[in-house]
Amino acid sequence: MGFDAVRDLDGLPPEILLMSLVRHSWSDGGVAIGTSECWHFRAKDVCFFHGEMGGACTCPPGLRVYTIRCGCAHNGHRPAKKWPFAPRSNSPRFTRPMPSVAVRLNYNVHSKSGIRMTMDRNASKEGQPVPSATFKTRVRDDSVGGDNPFRWQDLTTEELFAGKRVVVFSLPGAFTPTCSNEQCPAYERYFDDFAAAGVDEVVCIAVNDAFVMHQWKQKLGVQRIRFVPDGSGHFTRAMGMMVNKDHLGFGERSWRYSMVVDDGVIRAFFEEPGRNDEGTDEDPYEVSDPETVLRWLTTHPRG
Repeated sequence: MGFDAVRDLDGLPPEILLMSLVRHSWSDGGVAIGTSECWHFRAKDVCFFHGEMGGACTCPPGLRVYTIRCGCAHNGHRPAKKWPFAPRSNSPRFTRPMPSVAVRLNYNVHSKSGIRMTMDRNASKEGQPVPSATFKTRVRDDSVGGDNPFRWQDLTTEELFAGKRVVVFSLPGAFTPTCSNEQCPAYERYFDDFAAAGVDEVVCIAVNDAFVMHQWKQKLGVQRIRFVPDGSGHFTRAMGMMVNKDHLGFGERSWRYSMVVDDGVIRAFFEEPGRNDEGTDEDPYEVSDPETVLRWLTTHPRG
């Protein structure tokens, strides 16, 4: 079908749910319309609510509600683009304007390259599954030979987090002062404490490519932390933590944060204050430090 579905809703890919929604494929077994602005997928206890039409979701309580913010023709809006699964314009079954972007609450749903579930920048991330992404890494392979015996190897978030308790810290960039002089060395020093608290792995993620991350790790002399390159920023963007660092010539980078992930689910999240896209901060490093994470771990032993 050509979709880039990276997160299922209880096993059913969201593009299938939304395809049913926009095509009005209502049926007692899967989809029921609550109001003209509220679509409840009964089989999955999920509701997509058209938030710009006013009113409120009228579906039964206990549903996970995803609010659709669209560029429809009403209220002077225009659609930015059609979703990749949009029916042909002459389809007699399609009568509603096609939503261009679905945002807010737990996830964003957008169509840049298909369907991608993205955490709302302002929603609580604790209790949410980490977004699915694929990291482009380089691994040593002596069979390659030469002065650079490394090959490309994809690393998925499922491989990184499944069945483990992982501490993640993410930062604006490799070789930058706070990241190099304070945060990375501190997490390396506390590695034994993390292991004693039941942590299987400590991971550093930055919006840098695999070559930069490798050279930075070598420069720091770090041995026990896993450096994961998010070169294209897919994971950071899906986490809702991408910020604009144009004022420093960096482009888009990660805001500084740390988190504890149990078997792919975020259990604790520590975001530095003042997240912004204008450079109005002093690159705070107050709550994403290893000491803060360890204090949480001591009161939340692994189940």
